[in-house]
Amino acid sequence: MLKLKLLVFLVLYVFLKFSYVEVKNFLHRGKVMLDFINVGQGDSILITTPFGKKILIDGGPNYDSDIFIDDRLPFFNCFIDYVVLTHPDADHLTGVNRVLKRCKVGLLVFPEVALESKLYQDFIKTVKTAEGLDKQSNKSFSAVLDGATFYFLFPSESANLEIKNTNDYSVFLCLDYGSFEALFTGDASTRVLKSMVPVIKDRCNINGPLEVLKVPHHGSKYNYDEYFVDELKPLTAVISVGRNKFGHPDPQIIDKYLKNKASVLRTDTSGTISIVVHKDKSFKLN
Repeated sequence: MLKLKLLVFLVLYVFLKFSYVEVKNFLHRGKVMLDFINVGQGDSILITTPFGKKILIDGGPNYDSDIFIDDRLPFFNCFIDYVVLTHPDADHLTGVNRVLKRCKVGLLVFPEVALESKLYQDFIKTVKTAEGLDKQSNKSFSAVLDGATFYFLFPSESANLEIKNTNDYSVFLCLDYGSFEALFTGDASTRVLKSMVPVIKDRCNINGPLEVLKVPHHGSKYNYDEYFVDELKPLTAVISVGRNKFGHPDPQIIDKYLKNKASVLRTDTSGTISIVVHKDKSFKLN
């Protein structure tokens, strides 16, 4: 009798969870969703296209992104079209390792770097043994998904990078959806940001102010470039950050974005930040 009750409870749970996921996905049809997931001191962003394709950028330092994804995809059909590891630091990679082991992934985008950390070696082992996983590393490309264009840019193609500074290998991702553009920068340093401006303007089809910028490296003072901000003129600057000993985000950096007339949003004060881009290309916080 107890086993029957447990079985009924399990079936009911699966049905309700599936219904919840499907209703949420239906309500978001025809819109682009940007979810800056609150993972503490780290980065993880989930992009959902107008017809439900998923792009995950980084996974944070824990399993919070995996828990969040479980609310967007049924656990028995966890498929993510693109996973982007911007660079292999633990606060970006830990959650990616978890997702790669639990979910099926269409394409994995990442920079290949010389790094001996156990976490990165586990990642490489998973990549090599995963069945049917396509990979793209160190070569820029673009893709169109449900009318949204994604540009994947590797700084190593246009700048001389220091092998030990993994932050500077961060993959840049531009999202172009009509007149709406968003830019995701990983932990790129000032030097790389400056060198990437002409590449971004040439490849990403940015017309006028940039609607959304994922602020590099949690708002560190070493990852702000005045030329970069002046050229792209972000309207909304999102800082993914948690409790830390580094002073992130630097108050002076926040002031600089505000003086450039950008709205500043932070995951440590707002939690997960969700931005909805509608069919008319307007956008708002969800």
